[in-house]
Amino acid sequence: MKKLTTIVSAAAAIAVIGFSTANAQVTTSEVRITNSTFRTAHTSNATANQTMRWEQFTGTGGVVKVTPGSPNQIVNGTVALGSSTEVSGELTVTNGGTGVNNLTDGAVLIGNGTGPIQVVDLGANQILRGVAGTADPIPVDLIGGAGITITNNAGNITIASNINANQLGITTTTDFVAGQQNYTILPPAGFTPSTTSRLLVTLRDANDNGFIGTVQNITGTDAVIHLSGSPQAGDVAGGRIIVLWQNP
Repeated sequence: MKKLTTIVSAAAAIAVIGFSTANAQVTTSEVRITNSTFRTAHTSNATANQTMRWEQFTGTGGVVKVTPGSPNQIVNGTVALGSSTEVSGELTVTNGGTGVNNLTDGAVLIGNGTGPIQVVDLGANQILRGVAGTADPIPVDLIGGAGITITNNAGNITIASNINANQLGITTTTDFVAGQQNYTILPPAGFTPSTTSRLLVTLRDANDNGFIGTVQNITGTDAVIHLSGSPQAGDVAGGRIIVLWQNP
């Protein structure tokens, strides 16, 4: 197509150059230039003369866009997606976009069906926990239970057990002594007893004398176990007191 210039005067005269097959129609506010296939309309509210200019497209492919200028031109080129003048608005999710114009720095994105992407801002050392059904995940803190310590750090989570041998229980064994009913029992190495310590006393009564052992006293250094009877010389072999030490 050749470059075409049309001038509309106050008397509605039209001069068409280089468009031999075109037909021109003029109304009070619109000029139409047509051929057998295409029609171009120019509408103006101005009372002065108007100039219309059609520029021939150049190149192949690309995007047809209107470039601001004097006069405005339709050109064959590209659209700069980073431009605030050539691109505006938000691309919807159904068209492959996010549906939003900004995203919170460091936040987590959650799908929202066909709606805009949702943003969840996690607090310090939080994680996302899924919720049954279609509800969105929610930020939560990891909390340790009895005997479990959780340390939240930036970039990692440490889960440790603070259940030690004192709480699991340690056993000591003391042999019977002939004629002795009260026994001072020392705690095992590494165990620190207290008045709230729990002691489970079991007797190995080789001769089935029916001895019973009871805890008389517990201090920070030892415990006193009392036998219901006095072992004899024949009870010493194989007779013993077994104590399981535990702290709350």
